[in-house]
Amino acid sequence: DSETTALIKDCQRRLNIDDKRIPHGKIKSVISKAKDEIISPAQFADLTDLKNYDSRMLSDAYKMYQDTLRKNNAMDFDDMLVCTYELLKARPDICRGWQKRFRYILIDEFQDINAIQYETVKLLAQPGNNLFIVGDDDQSIYRFRGAKPEIMLNFQKDFPKAVMIQLAENYRS
Repeated sequence: DSETTALIKDCQRRLNIDDKRIPHGKIKSVISKAKDEIISPAQFADLTDLKNYDSRMLSDAYKMYQDTLRKNNAMDFDDMLVCTYELLKARPDICRGWQKRFRYILIDEFQDINAIQYETVKLLAQPGNNLFIVGDDDQSIYRFRGAKPEIMLNFQKDFPKAVMIQLAENYRS
């Protein structure tokens, strides 16, 4: 985390981005959310209003940050998720190996899953789709980290044969 922050601050300095105008924490958050949504720096630039100074600087910072990571053979936490997904998608042989290794997949706190995690799980769950998920959309607390409770709410669209069991009684109290 400290290395990520240091690299983002270095990118800010090299791009002459005033930390008061666009704080390094905002840049870090924007980059992380883009990666959570599987949006590359090039795609981010295409989606961004590059006439707007802040948007252009965020786009430039994302590109420079990612280029610097690659040049140094480094990854941040979000890259571990993105690279895993890209590997499984690009290499069906490796994906099949992991699919065979895990006959069943259980995910607790499913309301706090993000897009990149969900896309990876969908790949790993094939062909049997033997998923067991547990979650409560009213308890999602990680939206600020990219969690999307709507993924859980739309789960049966992706897995129409899924059986939902609602636990309406709270036995914890």
